[in-house]
Amino acid sequence: MTTQNTDIMTLKLTARGNTNLHGGWLKGAGELAGHVKADNLSRVLPLSDGNANAGLTDPAAICAQCTQLATTGVTTSTYGLGHHFNEDLMVRMAEAGGAMPTTAKPPRI
Repeated sequence: MTTQNTDIMTLKLTARGNTNLHGGWLKGAGELAGHVKADNLSRVLPLSDGNANAGLTDPAAICAQCTQLATTGVTTSTYGLGHHFNEDLMVRMAEAGGAMPTTAKPPRI
């Protein structure tokens, strides 16, 4: 994928009120899974509000898959966004995925 293609895809993103956190994470993890090497870092970093309300939404099932992929060399970190992001799920995914959670709460104005 070229930078130009990535830029075009990014411009097509729109908010529709749903978060298929698992589906997006799984797509990224799947892309990495075939390229794991001992000298490479293979980490998925979902940027999300963590409010999984589309696709697989069960936190335990999502975290179990994060753990499973971590054993193959694909780790998961998370970046929680927004005032009301699901901190519990984002932290649990990162911990299950063998990496670290990060958050960015917007400043209150």
